[in-house]
Amino acid sequence: MTMPMKTRRRARSRLSAAAALGALALLAACDSAEERKVSHYENGLEFVEAGEPGKALIEFTNAIRIDDAFIPAHEGLGRLHMDEGRPGAAVRHLVRVAEARPEDLDTRLDLARVLLDLRNIDGARTYADAALALDAENPRGLGLRAALDLMIGEVEAARAGAARALELDPAAELARLVAVAERLRADEPQEALTLIEAAPAFSDDAEVDSGLALVRIHVLEQLEDREGVGAALQTLADARPEDAGLRLALARWHMQGDPPDAAAAEAELRAAAELGENPAQARLQVVDFLRRTQGDAAARAELEALIARAGGEGEEASLYERALAVAEIRAGERDAAVVRLEALMAREGDGEAGDAARLLLARVTEDADRRAGLVEEVLENDSANVEALAMRAELSMLADRAGDAILDLRTALEGSPNNAALLELLARAHEREGDDALAAEQRARAVQASEASPGPSLRYAEQLVRLGRIDSAEAVLLDSLRASSENRRLLVALAELRLRRQDWDGVRQVTAAIEALDARGESVAPGGGPVELLRAAALFGEGRVDETLDMLRASWEERGGAGELEALIRAYLAANDVGAARETLEAALAASPNDLAALALLAEVQARAGEASAAEETLRRALEQAPQAAVPHRMLSELLNAQGRLDESIEVLEAGLEARPDDPGLRFDKALRLELNGEIEAAIALYERLYDEDPDNIVVANNLASLLSDHRTDEASLERAATVARRLRGSPLAPFQDTYGWTLYLTGEHAQAVSILRDSAPRLPNNAIAQYHLGMAYAAIGQTDLAREQLTRALEISDAGGFFPQRSAAEEALAGLDAAEEAAESNG
Repeated sequence: MTMPMKTRRRARSRLSAAAALGALALLAACDSAEERKVSHYENGLEFVEAGEPGKALIEFTNAIRIDDAFIPAHEGLGRLHMDEGRPGAAVRHLVRVAEARPEDLDTRLDLARVLLDLRNIDGARTYADAALALDAENPRGLGLRAALDLMIGEVEAARAGAARALELDPAAELARLVAVAERLRADEPQEALTLIEAAPAFSDDAEVDSGLALVRIHVLEQLEDREGVGAALQTLADARPEDAGLRLALARWHMQGDPPDAAAAEAELRAAAELGENPAQARLQVVDFLRRTQGDAAARAELEALIARAGGEGEEASLYERALAVAEIRAGERDAAVVRLEALMAREGDGEAGDAARLLLARVTEDADRRAGLVEEVLENDSANVEALAMRAELSMLADRAGDAILDLRTALEGSPNNAALLELLARAHEREGDDALAAEQRARAVQASEASPGPSLRYAEQLVRLGRIDSAEAVLLDSLRASSENRRLLVALAELRLRRQDWDGVRQVTAAIEALDARGESVAPGGGPVELLRAAALFGEGRVDETLDMLRASWEERGGAGELEALIRAYLAANDVGAARETLEAALAASPNDLAALALLAEVQARAGEASAAEETLRRALEQAPQAAVPHRMLSELLNAQGRLDESIEVLEAGLEARPDDPGLRFDKALRLELNGEIEAAIALYERLYDEDPDNIVVANNLASLLSDHRTDEASLERAATVARRLRGSPLAPFQDTYGWTLYLTGEHAQAVSILRDSAPRLPNNAIAQYHLGMAYAAIGQTDLAREQLTRALEISDAGGFFPQRSAAEEALAGLDAAEEAAESNG
């Protein structure tokens, strides 16, 4: 475990009056510059004593600007930064003091502690050792050295050092924390608790030390002493009534009871709301709590009371009004929410509250033009409004203006540079432009900005996998797991990545962690399916087929879910045991004749066995049981298409779409069938709809750009094809590269088109269209022989039955090349 760190110290002066007077005595009879630096220094001391650290910072800094060698001011700055919780800023100044004062024990101790807080182990050891060289029995120095020993795994040395420090000074907090951490590492929480409660801070007449008290609560949680945790939290909250965080911790404790004490939790939340730095936002947390525990009506009543309490107008009331509008939207009262937001806009005008209402209305309105108009109104009032810039960027991407989106997002990031959501949007915009390198860079920044939180880390890792950077993806997931070790989605993603790498031992380690997490019921992010499927995949990858099948059979018999059945059947098929797959499915259907998943799998098994008629019969049986199901319609359509029954294939899709008109999978399949049937304009229309609904679907983007560029010649269509295809630039897939290269050719970038197409065409050796594209590109740059070779190859593929609607264009191009060659010879 990591050692609990000391809580932030309250600001206080670390400079004694004697030290200040001594420093001033040395500066007698100075010239005017030195008098000014002394004046700044004196002012800084006064501000520290008066509890105004910001002003003290300015005065000490001014003194150093006059004379960078003025050590008292460096000391003032160093200790001020320490007291204000800025250890990184303190280091430089304290180093200057230590260098100037070789016998200064306190400065070396402070430097060692600051560097320890910054996890600079080597630097902290240097100054801790220097302090102990001056005073080998100094309790602070011994405690620091013990902490460093524990961090590098020198457990015995850490225990001995902490024990000696506590002998010398029972109040040595860091040494006691080290001793406690060592006992917890040894899985001795009761001994750790005894050590904590022996501290002078826990005597009857001493103020409770919050650092040790919080560690005590952690230990009580490990001991599963729920009542002890509650009492400790209450004692600490009573001792520090101004600490809102302790009130929130008590609220959580009340809600973890069996049964939860919602009334007590609510009281603590209300108390915390009045203590926080932003009470209005904290009161909204109370509203959210009421919604979760008492329902929407209670939450809305609370919001109405808050609006009345705020006087019905002003910034705070507007905040509650917007929250009430959200509650109305959640309840399906969209019209009421729109009326409320419009009234709020009228009341607040062009101020921040009015703009916030405009942006919320832009989020909920279904009118695209009005949404864009509202965003523009906000940007007219505030051109740097981060949310409005992000919304305009989203609208630009929907309109395929990724370049405009990038400009807006860069501006937004100037105002919010560590906004992970903005960085993810910028990554998506770069992907639309086909620049995967820049997209990856932005996702890396999002991971850093979010401190390796799971969402950004997963998205970055997924992109790294797409780019083939598997090792880097694993490193990203591991970094995130260090802070979120109980996030199941991260663990599953790591297991899947290790499966891809065929790291079977690594998969076993991760699945063991997932199983332990599932057993404790502590998963932070459920998802990823049963862990047995991951373990089975690893076993199968190792060639342990029988063990894999045994595990999956046991999982199917225990759970009986569709996922378990599919995993078992696919394992049978991978092992070429079609008979066992069929037998298992027939048994499942005997027990549940209308099991749609089992029927679909049986049809797949029958088709694989060459039993097309039986598979068709099974799928039609499935559709009789579930006429609105999309999967059987798609499977039957594919089966009929494979038999050359194209018209029937489309009829099945039409029937499916009649039952499920908005199903994207059915519409995508229909577009493919229309394309194969030569109904290009109908296919384009379907792809356009699919693209509008999901512009991030790269397959739809490819197919749309391909049809537009291959079958239309008007300028608008070709420009749209080039815009849509731009995102394909970074893809390693040959079909996508072919589409992108062809759009380059059509827009006159012939040399660049050749550089793309001569890589993709050889990877599509039986695709006549790909060979034709390269041939035309060669012709455009005057490579006649290569052009003739590619066009001839396209015609040969077509003669062998390959799909090639551009055949006549290829023949015409070849004839043109021949004619040009004959003309050149006759002229020669």
